[in-house]
Amino acid sequence: MSLQVLRKRKPFVTCEIKFLTSGNTTNLTNHLESNNDKKHTELTETRESEKSAKRQKQQESATKQLMLQSSKQRTHGYGKSLCHASFDRTLVNMLVADFQPASIVEDEGFARFLKVIDERYQPPSCRTFMRDHLP
Repeated sequence: MSLQVLRKRKPFVTCEIKFLTSGNTTNLTNHLESNNDKKHTELTETRESEKSAKRQKQQESATKQLMLQSSKQRTHGYGKSLCHASFDRTLVNMLVADFQPASIVEDEGFARFLKVIDERYQPPSCRTFMRDHLP
């Protein structure tokens, strides 16, 4: 055998057999499977637990990402989107139908009610409401 091949062989501590290493553990795994069921079972269980831990970590990361996106949506409101305009029109219709004053949009109780319905909707101020939404 050449000197290079001898250098690539590493001893397996359990049974003192030297295996040719080529960057993977296939030779060792095959040896354990055929000669040492107990060690092979330990190796398999270790690999499975490592895979399980990795999967769990990936799932936790994905969950954190979804929570981050959800949090970002809650804190960034609607801006001037169609959804915001639809809420404004519905609010105008409610005020007109129920003969409510426009100042209701600045009442503390109404603000709490809106936060329960949709955290992202920010109603216009009373002045803006009177100027832009009521005829």
